Amino acid sequence: MKGRDYWEERMTNATLASERSVLEYEQMLLEAYELALIEIRKEIDSFFQKYAKDNKVPYSEARRRLTLAEKKSFQTMLKEWYSIASENGYPAEYKQYLQELGKKVYITRLESLEASIRYEIEKLKTKQYQWMSDLMATNYMAGYYTTYYNVAQGLEVSVNFATVDKTGIERAVKERWDGRNYSDSVWNDKAKLIEAIQTILPRSFSMGLNSKTLGDMLAKELNVSKNRGRSLARTEINHLCNQANLDVYKACGIEKYQFLATLDMRTSEICRGMDGFIGNVSQAKVNVNYPPMHVNCRSTTIPYFEDDDTLDRIAKDETGSNIKVPRRMTQEEWIKKYVPEEQRDKLLKFQERYSRDE
Repeated sequence: MKGRDYWEERMTNATLASERSVLEYEQMLLEAYELALIEIRKEIDSFFQKYAKDNKVPYSEARRRLTLAEKKSFQTMLKEWYSIASENGYPAEYKQYLQELGKKVYITRLESLEASIRYEIEKLKTKQYQWMSDLMATNYMAGYYTTYYNVAQGLEVSVNFATVDKTGIERAVKERWDGRNYSDSVWNDKAKLIEAIQTILPRSFSMGLNSKTLGDMLAKELNVSKNRGRSLARTEINHLCNQANLDVYKACGIEKYQFLATLDMRTSEICRGMDGFIGNVSQAKVNVNYPPMHVNCRSTTIPYFEDDDTLDRIAKDETGSNIKVPRRMTQEEWIKKYVPEEQRDKLLKFQERYSRDE
């Protein structure tokens, strides 16, 4: 059996690969937020060009109804938004909002501006949800099979092997680490943004703020949302990858794990104190004795073996789906031999893109 250095290196490298995928996601998210803000500022500037005097729109002016020509143009825009929402999987409640707005006899200027900004928010958050869904499913699959390979090669005995199917991935992705899953978090964050818009817009007109100040106020809310999105991704991916490890430990008959913290200037006190902790796989509990221990946690675990009896128990069944990985078999060779075809290409691309020797 391989020594502790092997397990630390392999499990740390797997964690780094997932972190690299999150960094790429964060860059995509950053660009999406920047584009959304650009479009929101354009909508605000256009609104002020139409209705402002001395770059101010009094609240009474903002509350005026759209003219017939303006309403007709707005109704056309509503239909376009609804079509885009239907084609791209936007939430049902947003499509209902558009339908109800389209049925109104009178629409105010303020409502039209709010609807324009909300469209940009819906577009942004739907992208975030879709990107995050793919990121999580891919990371769970990569973590699951990478851990299987590491365990099978590291133990140098035959271990029970179970492939992960679509249902297993969906179950893992939907699990909660802090009382709510990533889907709840994304849509709750969207609700906070919409609530902020509904508060900031009328208040800004009542206060006589100019277009730049209003744009800056909304930019501040978007920045808070962006930071929440980054923390969500980092924490949920850490949670998912650690759950993949735990699932493999259970499937292979590994009874104990050891907590492995990334020890540097960013390591939290709680993870620094947990480093080296040995726990029972059957009693692993997230946020108590198993990572993640907190938001933005980077910790992971490695298998722990007290004696050779553990290996004897793991290797006792040489039938069924038990496999043994030859010492010289690379991970790519292992993936091509054991991973189901429908998951193989995505996993190989993940490994090529994010895994590297440190």
